[in-house]
Amino acid sequence: MGIEIDPSLDYRHWRKDFASVFPAIHSSFYAYSKRDDVFQAIKEHGFRSFDQFNYLSDEGLFRYDAALYSAGGASTLDVERSMVNDAPLYRRRKDTTVISDSGGFQVYQGIWTPDEYHGKRAEILAWQEAISDIAIAMDVPTGSVHSDKADCIDSFEECLTWTKLNCDWLIQNRDPRKARMLNVMQGLSVDGPDGALAWYEAIKGYCDRSKWGEQAFDGWAFGGMAVRNRSAILRSVARMLRDGVLGPDSNQRWIHMLGITGPEDVAFFTLLQRALRKVLKDDGFTVSCDASNPNSEMGKRRQYYAEGAQGIKLRKALEMEFFDYHGGDTPDLAQFVRDWVGMHPDALTFDIGWFRDHMELLDWDFDLSRCAEDDEIEIGAEFVQDSPDFLLAAYDRLVEVPAFKAFAVERLNAHPGFVEFILDRVVDSAKALGTSALAEHLTTENYWKLVEMKSPRSGAAAATDDDSDVEDGTRPDRLTPMGYIVHTCISQEIYLRYTYEGAAAEIEKWPELADELADALVSETPDTKLSTLLVP
Repeated sequence: MGIEIDPSLDYRHWRKDFASVFPAIHSSFYAYSKRDDVFQAIKEHGFRSFDQFNYLSDEGLFRYDAALYSAGGASTLDVERSMVNDAPLYRRRKDTTVISDSGGFQVYQGIWTPDEYHGKRAEILAWQEAISDIAIAMDVPTGSVHSDKADCIDSFEECLTWTKLNCDWLIQNRDPRKARMLNVMQGLSVDGPDGALAWYEAIKGYCDRSKWGEQAFDGWAFGGMAVRNRSAILRSVARMLRDGVLGPDSNQRWIHMLGITGPEDVAFFTLLQRALRKVLKDDGFTVSCDASNPNSEMGKRRQYYAEGAQGIKLRKALEMEFFDYHGGDTPDLAQFVRDWVGMHPDALTFDIGWFRDHMELLDWDFDLSRCAEDDEIEIGAEFVQDSPDFLLAAYDRLVEVPAFKAFAVERLNAHPGFVEFILDRVVDSAKALGTSALAEHLTTENYWKLVEMKSPRSGAAAATDDDSDVEDGTRPDRLTPMGYIVHTCISQEIYLRYTYEGAAAEIEKWPELADELADALVSETPDTKLSTLLVP
């Protein structure tokens, strides 16, 4: 039995009426969960276990029921080792759904050749059927043709040939009782011999239950150009309906969109889902999508989604230098402004109205009788160095000065609104998770421990890019493991709200579009009808 949470932090309801968003989880998030130092840090910060940061768990600080995990980014494809390394996925709640990507993106990136990828087919399939509910079939993305990294792929036909070789094997060897399998759409254009429609005609047979029975694939996934082009999606779906490879009768009740989840995208996918549910008379038909944003931004750039006065946006995790400006329980804004003034000895300029309201904060008199209300006054920087109250007042004015903003970003590596550094990053982000545990234990001292950066290596280790010899497994200038876990958890929660709420706002602009899509998809001339619709 798990912990109780604020109902407002249970996001499972979004999936009932909207396209389902599947955050893509990075293997390092789970890898940290079994480290002794992380276990100790979790206890020191007052949390029960790592599972409190895992929204798929009964212990999660917020609740959601969908995630994507990729074979290309997994720590291992060996099932027994995966059960150890990725243990939080294996002990997830029963109401959750995990999609496993087969790793075709690794071919696009040149990490695997198509032949190496094909050689891993048994290992990948066994891993997918062990760890997930829905598996993406092993495709070779057509984007590889134009990828500088995948220099061994020369043509659309080559991508299609390798994909069909993989699917021929998968359809014979998969166990449909363990996981659904989604057929993958690709293409370099919409029409033509290298287009998504040509790709569809070549692979649609893998979804033919009259031929393959229970072994037939169970739905569709769109990737590459095919997922970024609205026309490719809609015209392909119209053909799927025509050919009877969508809907409860064929068991193809799922379409997944790979690697794309902006609010406008989720709005479009939701409208498509509503249209298909109407056409197929199937309230369980699902359109889903995935994105790595909340996890990859944290890992690569130390940025996480947080909510503040300016709404939800990506923000930098605080670095240690932040605490140089923190005195006791309140930030030392005066010291922050003093440092900037010291670096810019030119006179400070203020409009007379503002200065008249604040001049009493200085220790000397000014005669403003000859000044008009729209005049400006220049004050030598050295006169305000020892006037902390004036510096505090001046902060609100200086924060709009471009040079001051640049200083704030450089010095604090984050948004220049200094008060927000405390409120947004520590207090508001904790409240967003709705748990007094997080808010209570993210004190200044503990937060410093979370964000403390690792020192760069020295000697021979510093001269190489090999991170394998780093004693604690982290790279230089990265967050501590505990800091990464906490910020990733916050980012996941805020990103879901950002995406779903943004999608809801977009959908309100298109009140009739779902019905119009439904009519166009099953019309006698769907391509023509669909081309007349204004699609977000």
